[in-house]
Amino acid sequence: MTQSMLSFEGNIAQQYEELLGPFLFEPFAADLSARTGDLSSSSILELACGTGRLTRHLAFALGPKARLVATDINAEMLAVAREEVDHPRVDWSVADIADLPFGDAQFDLVISQFGMMFPADKAKALAETRRVLRKGGRLLFNTWGPGASNPVWALLAEVMRGVFGDGANGPIAQPFSLSEEAPVLQQLEDSGFSRVSAHRVRLMVQIESASMAAQGMIAGLPVINLIRQRAPEALPGTLERLTARYAEVFGDRPMVAPVNARVFEAVA
Repeated sequence: MTQSMLSFEGNIAQQYEELLGPFLFEPFAADLSARTGDLSSSSILELACGTGRLTRHLAFALGPKARLVATDINAEMLAVAREEVDHPRVDWSVADIADLPFGDAQFDLVISQFGMMFPADKAKALAETRRVLRKGGRLLFNTWGPGASNPVWALLAEVMRGVFGDGANGPIAQPFSLSEEAPVLQQLEDSGFSRVSAHRVRLMVQIESASMAAQGMIAGLPVINLIRQRAPEALPGTLERLTARYAEVFGDRPMVAPVNARVFEAVA
């Protein structure tokens, strides 16, 4: 899997925000932000902020002494986030989770929505989050649960593999690299965190139509890069097949589907 296949260049980031933002990410942003507690005077680092769904919730909770630094490795995603979230106490930075450009012990809370799954070196990423947290600071992040319990994603994988075979495994499997609780809890402990815990979050999500969901899941994610690079002529048929499968399984106008995530918490 090449880096270009993981890119959100072009209009992918905007499609992600407009279609997948309210459908898949807003409900979990509300859930994650509700777990943060009092942020009135905290120094907060958000990792992999994407298009700013969680950032907006956090910004509303900031007090006059609070500070929020929102980061993402992808400049295109960060640009959309900056347009969507206008707040005087939110700073923005392009940053790699595994190589953070911040000094030691700067933050009270490090938080990430669906971002910790993507660094190739997860041990280094966790070590970096531990480094920038103050003693007693919290790490809070969510991940997708297993693919089998997330049929929106499972049907995307089914359709993509029908077109590309095993060549679709990289971009499809990456979001589920931290889907099992026990290994993640062990990684957190191995990284020096204490009071580690995991919580399951099951929600029902809704979007106007199956075709909008299919458009978002293909054109709003880096899987579109795989199609464009390997078989651009397959795009219309892929969208049609995914739309049909979504309508068959979840209904249409609106489409309503179950989603499953994990929330992990730890203390530095």
